[in-house]
Amino acid sequence: MGLRISPSAFPKPAAEEVVSSNETRTIVLGAGLFWCADALFRRLAGVVSVRPGYAGGSKAQASFEAVSSGRSDHVFVIEVVYEPARLALGQILQIFFSIAHDPTLPERKSEVAAHAQRSVIYYTTPTQRATALNYIGRLQQAGVFNAMILTEVNPLASFFEAEPIHHDYAATHPHKPHVRMVTLPKLNLLTKLHGPLLKQP
Repeated sequence: MGLRISPSAFPKPAAEEVVSSNETRTIVLGAGLFWCADALFRRLAGVVSVRPGYAGGSKAQASFEAVSSGRSDHVFVIEVVYEPARLALGQILQIFFSIAHDPTLPERKSEVAAHAQRSVIYYTTPTQRATALNYIGRLQQAGVFNAMILTEVNPLASFFEAEPIHHDYAATHPHKPHVRMVTLPKLNLLTKLHGPLLKQP
């Protein structure tokens, strides 16, 4: 990952608006193949649900085969429904940028279409947009990464839920190379750095 600093020294997000305890928000995040981000955000207290899927494309439908082969212009994403009174968007973004992926990579080397693995934030409220842009600006100004942050910040137009096999993939496919080599080290880092934010057994 192109960090100039340790993830433990990553800048904390700014304070956010106070919301009522029963409110939920939805944010959609693109961080490469969705299996890793799916596993990370499922573990956070204050997250109501996580669904892997596809967003940002021009077609009226999407599937893993179409997106990964490049026949679709959608992006791999996860939909996160969260309670902002328990988990602030800034905390979600801190994990998104410091652990989930490298937002400076123009493309990710794999057999999967590069454009489908772009770093993207799809917001559903104006406040989310402002929070995301502000935090990206702070990270860029602080020189946290070795290169320019390439994360796109766009309004969510549509979301297509991924096939059942991709839901909670790390838990159901623990021996797959991607899970062992990519997801598990990031889960360990999440536990080490953000233990108080995790759901309790």
